Amino acid sequence: MKLRLTLLAAAMAALSAPTFAGEALTVYGNAMLTVQNTDDDAAGGDKWEIKSHASRFGVKGDLGISEGLDAFYQFEWEVDPADEAGGDKNFKSRNQGIGLKGDFGQVLVGRWDTPLKLAQGKVDQFNDLEFADMKFIFNGETRARDTLAYTSPKFGGGFVASIATLLQEDVDTDADGDENRDGLFDSLSYSIGWQGKDLYVAVAQDRDHNNATYADGAETTRVVATYKIGPVQLGAMWQNYDNGVSDDVTTPLIDESFDEDGLLLSAAFNIADNHTLKIQHGESDIIMEGGEQTYLGYDYKAAKNVTLFAVTGATLQDADDSDKAYLAGGLKVVF
Repeated sequence: MKLRLTLLAAAMAALSAPTFAGEALTVYGNAMLTVQNTDDDAAGGDKWEIKSHASRFGVKGDLGISEGLDAFYQFEWEVDPADEAGGDKNFKSRNQGIGLKGDFGQVLVGRWDTPLKLAQGKVDQFNDLEFADMKFIFNGETRARDTLAYTSPKFGGGFVASIATLLQEDVDTDADGDENRDGLFDSLSYSIGWQGKDLYVAVAQDRDHNNATYADGAETTRVVATYKIGPVQLGAMWQNYDNGVSDDVTTPLIDESFDEDGLLLSAAFNIADNHTLKIQHGESDIIMEGGEQTYLGYDYKAAKNVTLFAVTGATLQDADDSDKAYLAGGLKVVF
């Protein structure tokens, strides 16, 4: 029986091999866990806990169609090995989609990070950390369902452009005064970026939505830059969110205008082989009034796919009893 199965598997692999342009199946992921202390003003004290930070696994692959044309797929899930509930609550959908790619660029359909979100590059030194990610004070960190996206090939010495339309799955009845939520291109996200040897710059905008929810006239604009100088990487991001409502005009769902911006500054210092010191400060009223984050971190790369790290800092806002301070030590394993 084992011999038959082995021969069958070998025959299937031989028949399939010519159609595969790249890896037909790759399993990948990472696990990031911390032991952390949270000092919460609202709770009136602190607590110790083990937290998972966007731990994930996925499968992806490329399938050749013809010379210069491939189909691809990716299905990724977030998992929480520290989740006390377990069961089906342990899984959360991340980027999942299929598409075509070639010399023309890439076309994708599915659930995916918007061009504005992807435009951040590596400016967020604490990306994915449950308490320090910049998403807590900036909007636009959106993984949108019903995404149809195009990304250009590299042109002009390092430019790449992306555009995505976010279908709203809605029927326009004109009952709420909106006339654009049922079309193919009524909610958009687009970006253009340039990557050089040491410098990365990008400009991006979301239009007529806020975090993938339709918002007529709303605009989120993001400008990002990172620059490497020897062992140091410096980063900056400016962002503005305008809900599109005039001071003298209201809608049934939004009764006042909102136009706020924010700034994020970050730096990473490779102080020795495999040792990195990180610092980041952000201020924005977009998500919370008086929102402010300041975090300091240290990474030790113990092996190619293994990092030990420590982080401390706080997220503050103007509301009473809302400040939170954190101290965490963790391990990240990539596979």
